[in-house]
Amino acid sequence: MDSVLYASMDVLGDVDCNMPCVCENTSMSVNPHNCDDMLLESLGVIDIPNIKLLKKKANKFHKNLSKLLCEKNGLIAKLNESKKLVEKYKKLAENSCEKLKEFECLNMDLDAKIVLSNKLVNELKCENEFLKMHAKCLIVKPTAKIEEKLCCNHVVVLDFVPIISD
Repeated sequence: MDSVLYASMDVLGDVDCNMPCVCENTSMSVNPHNCDDMLLESLGVIDIPNIKLLKKKANKFHKNLSKLLCEKNGLIAKLNESKKLVEKYKKLAENSCEKLKEFECLNMDLDAKIVLSNKLVNELKCENEFLKMHAKCLIVKPTAKIEEKLCCNHVVVLDFVPIISD
């Protein structure tokens, strides 16, 4: 490419630039063989010596970028799925808290009923004791005088005979 460019510029057909006066840069004038690079650079032409290697690396970069984009999309999908699961478990936790409150209320109600039933049991025990005492009075005093018809504030039936049916 360099030789074609210089061939069109050179009247004598000399491809190499050996004339120090053509190069305006003093460092180039010392080394006249770098005039080609200076001319191409001034025209905006960049000589890339390993363009095949760079293209290969660019293709590899694009493949890796594509993989990363696919992985990113997969991760976004998993993140969205995770968010849905978090919402689902959040609702389940809220429902569990509501059920727990209901069970606590039921438990308090049962505790109150247990206290009431214990109170009733105690009252029944007292009444049972009273009835036992009264039964003892009835058994001990059947021979009492007929005038005494009251025992423990109850009427005593002296002529009680159980009826046995066939």
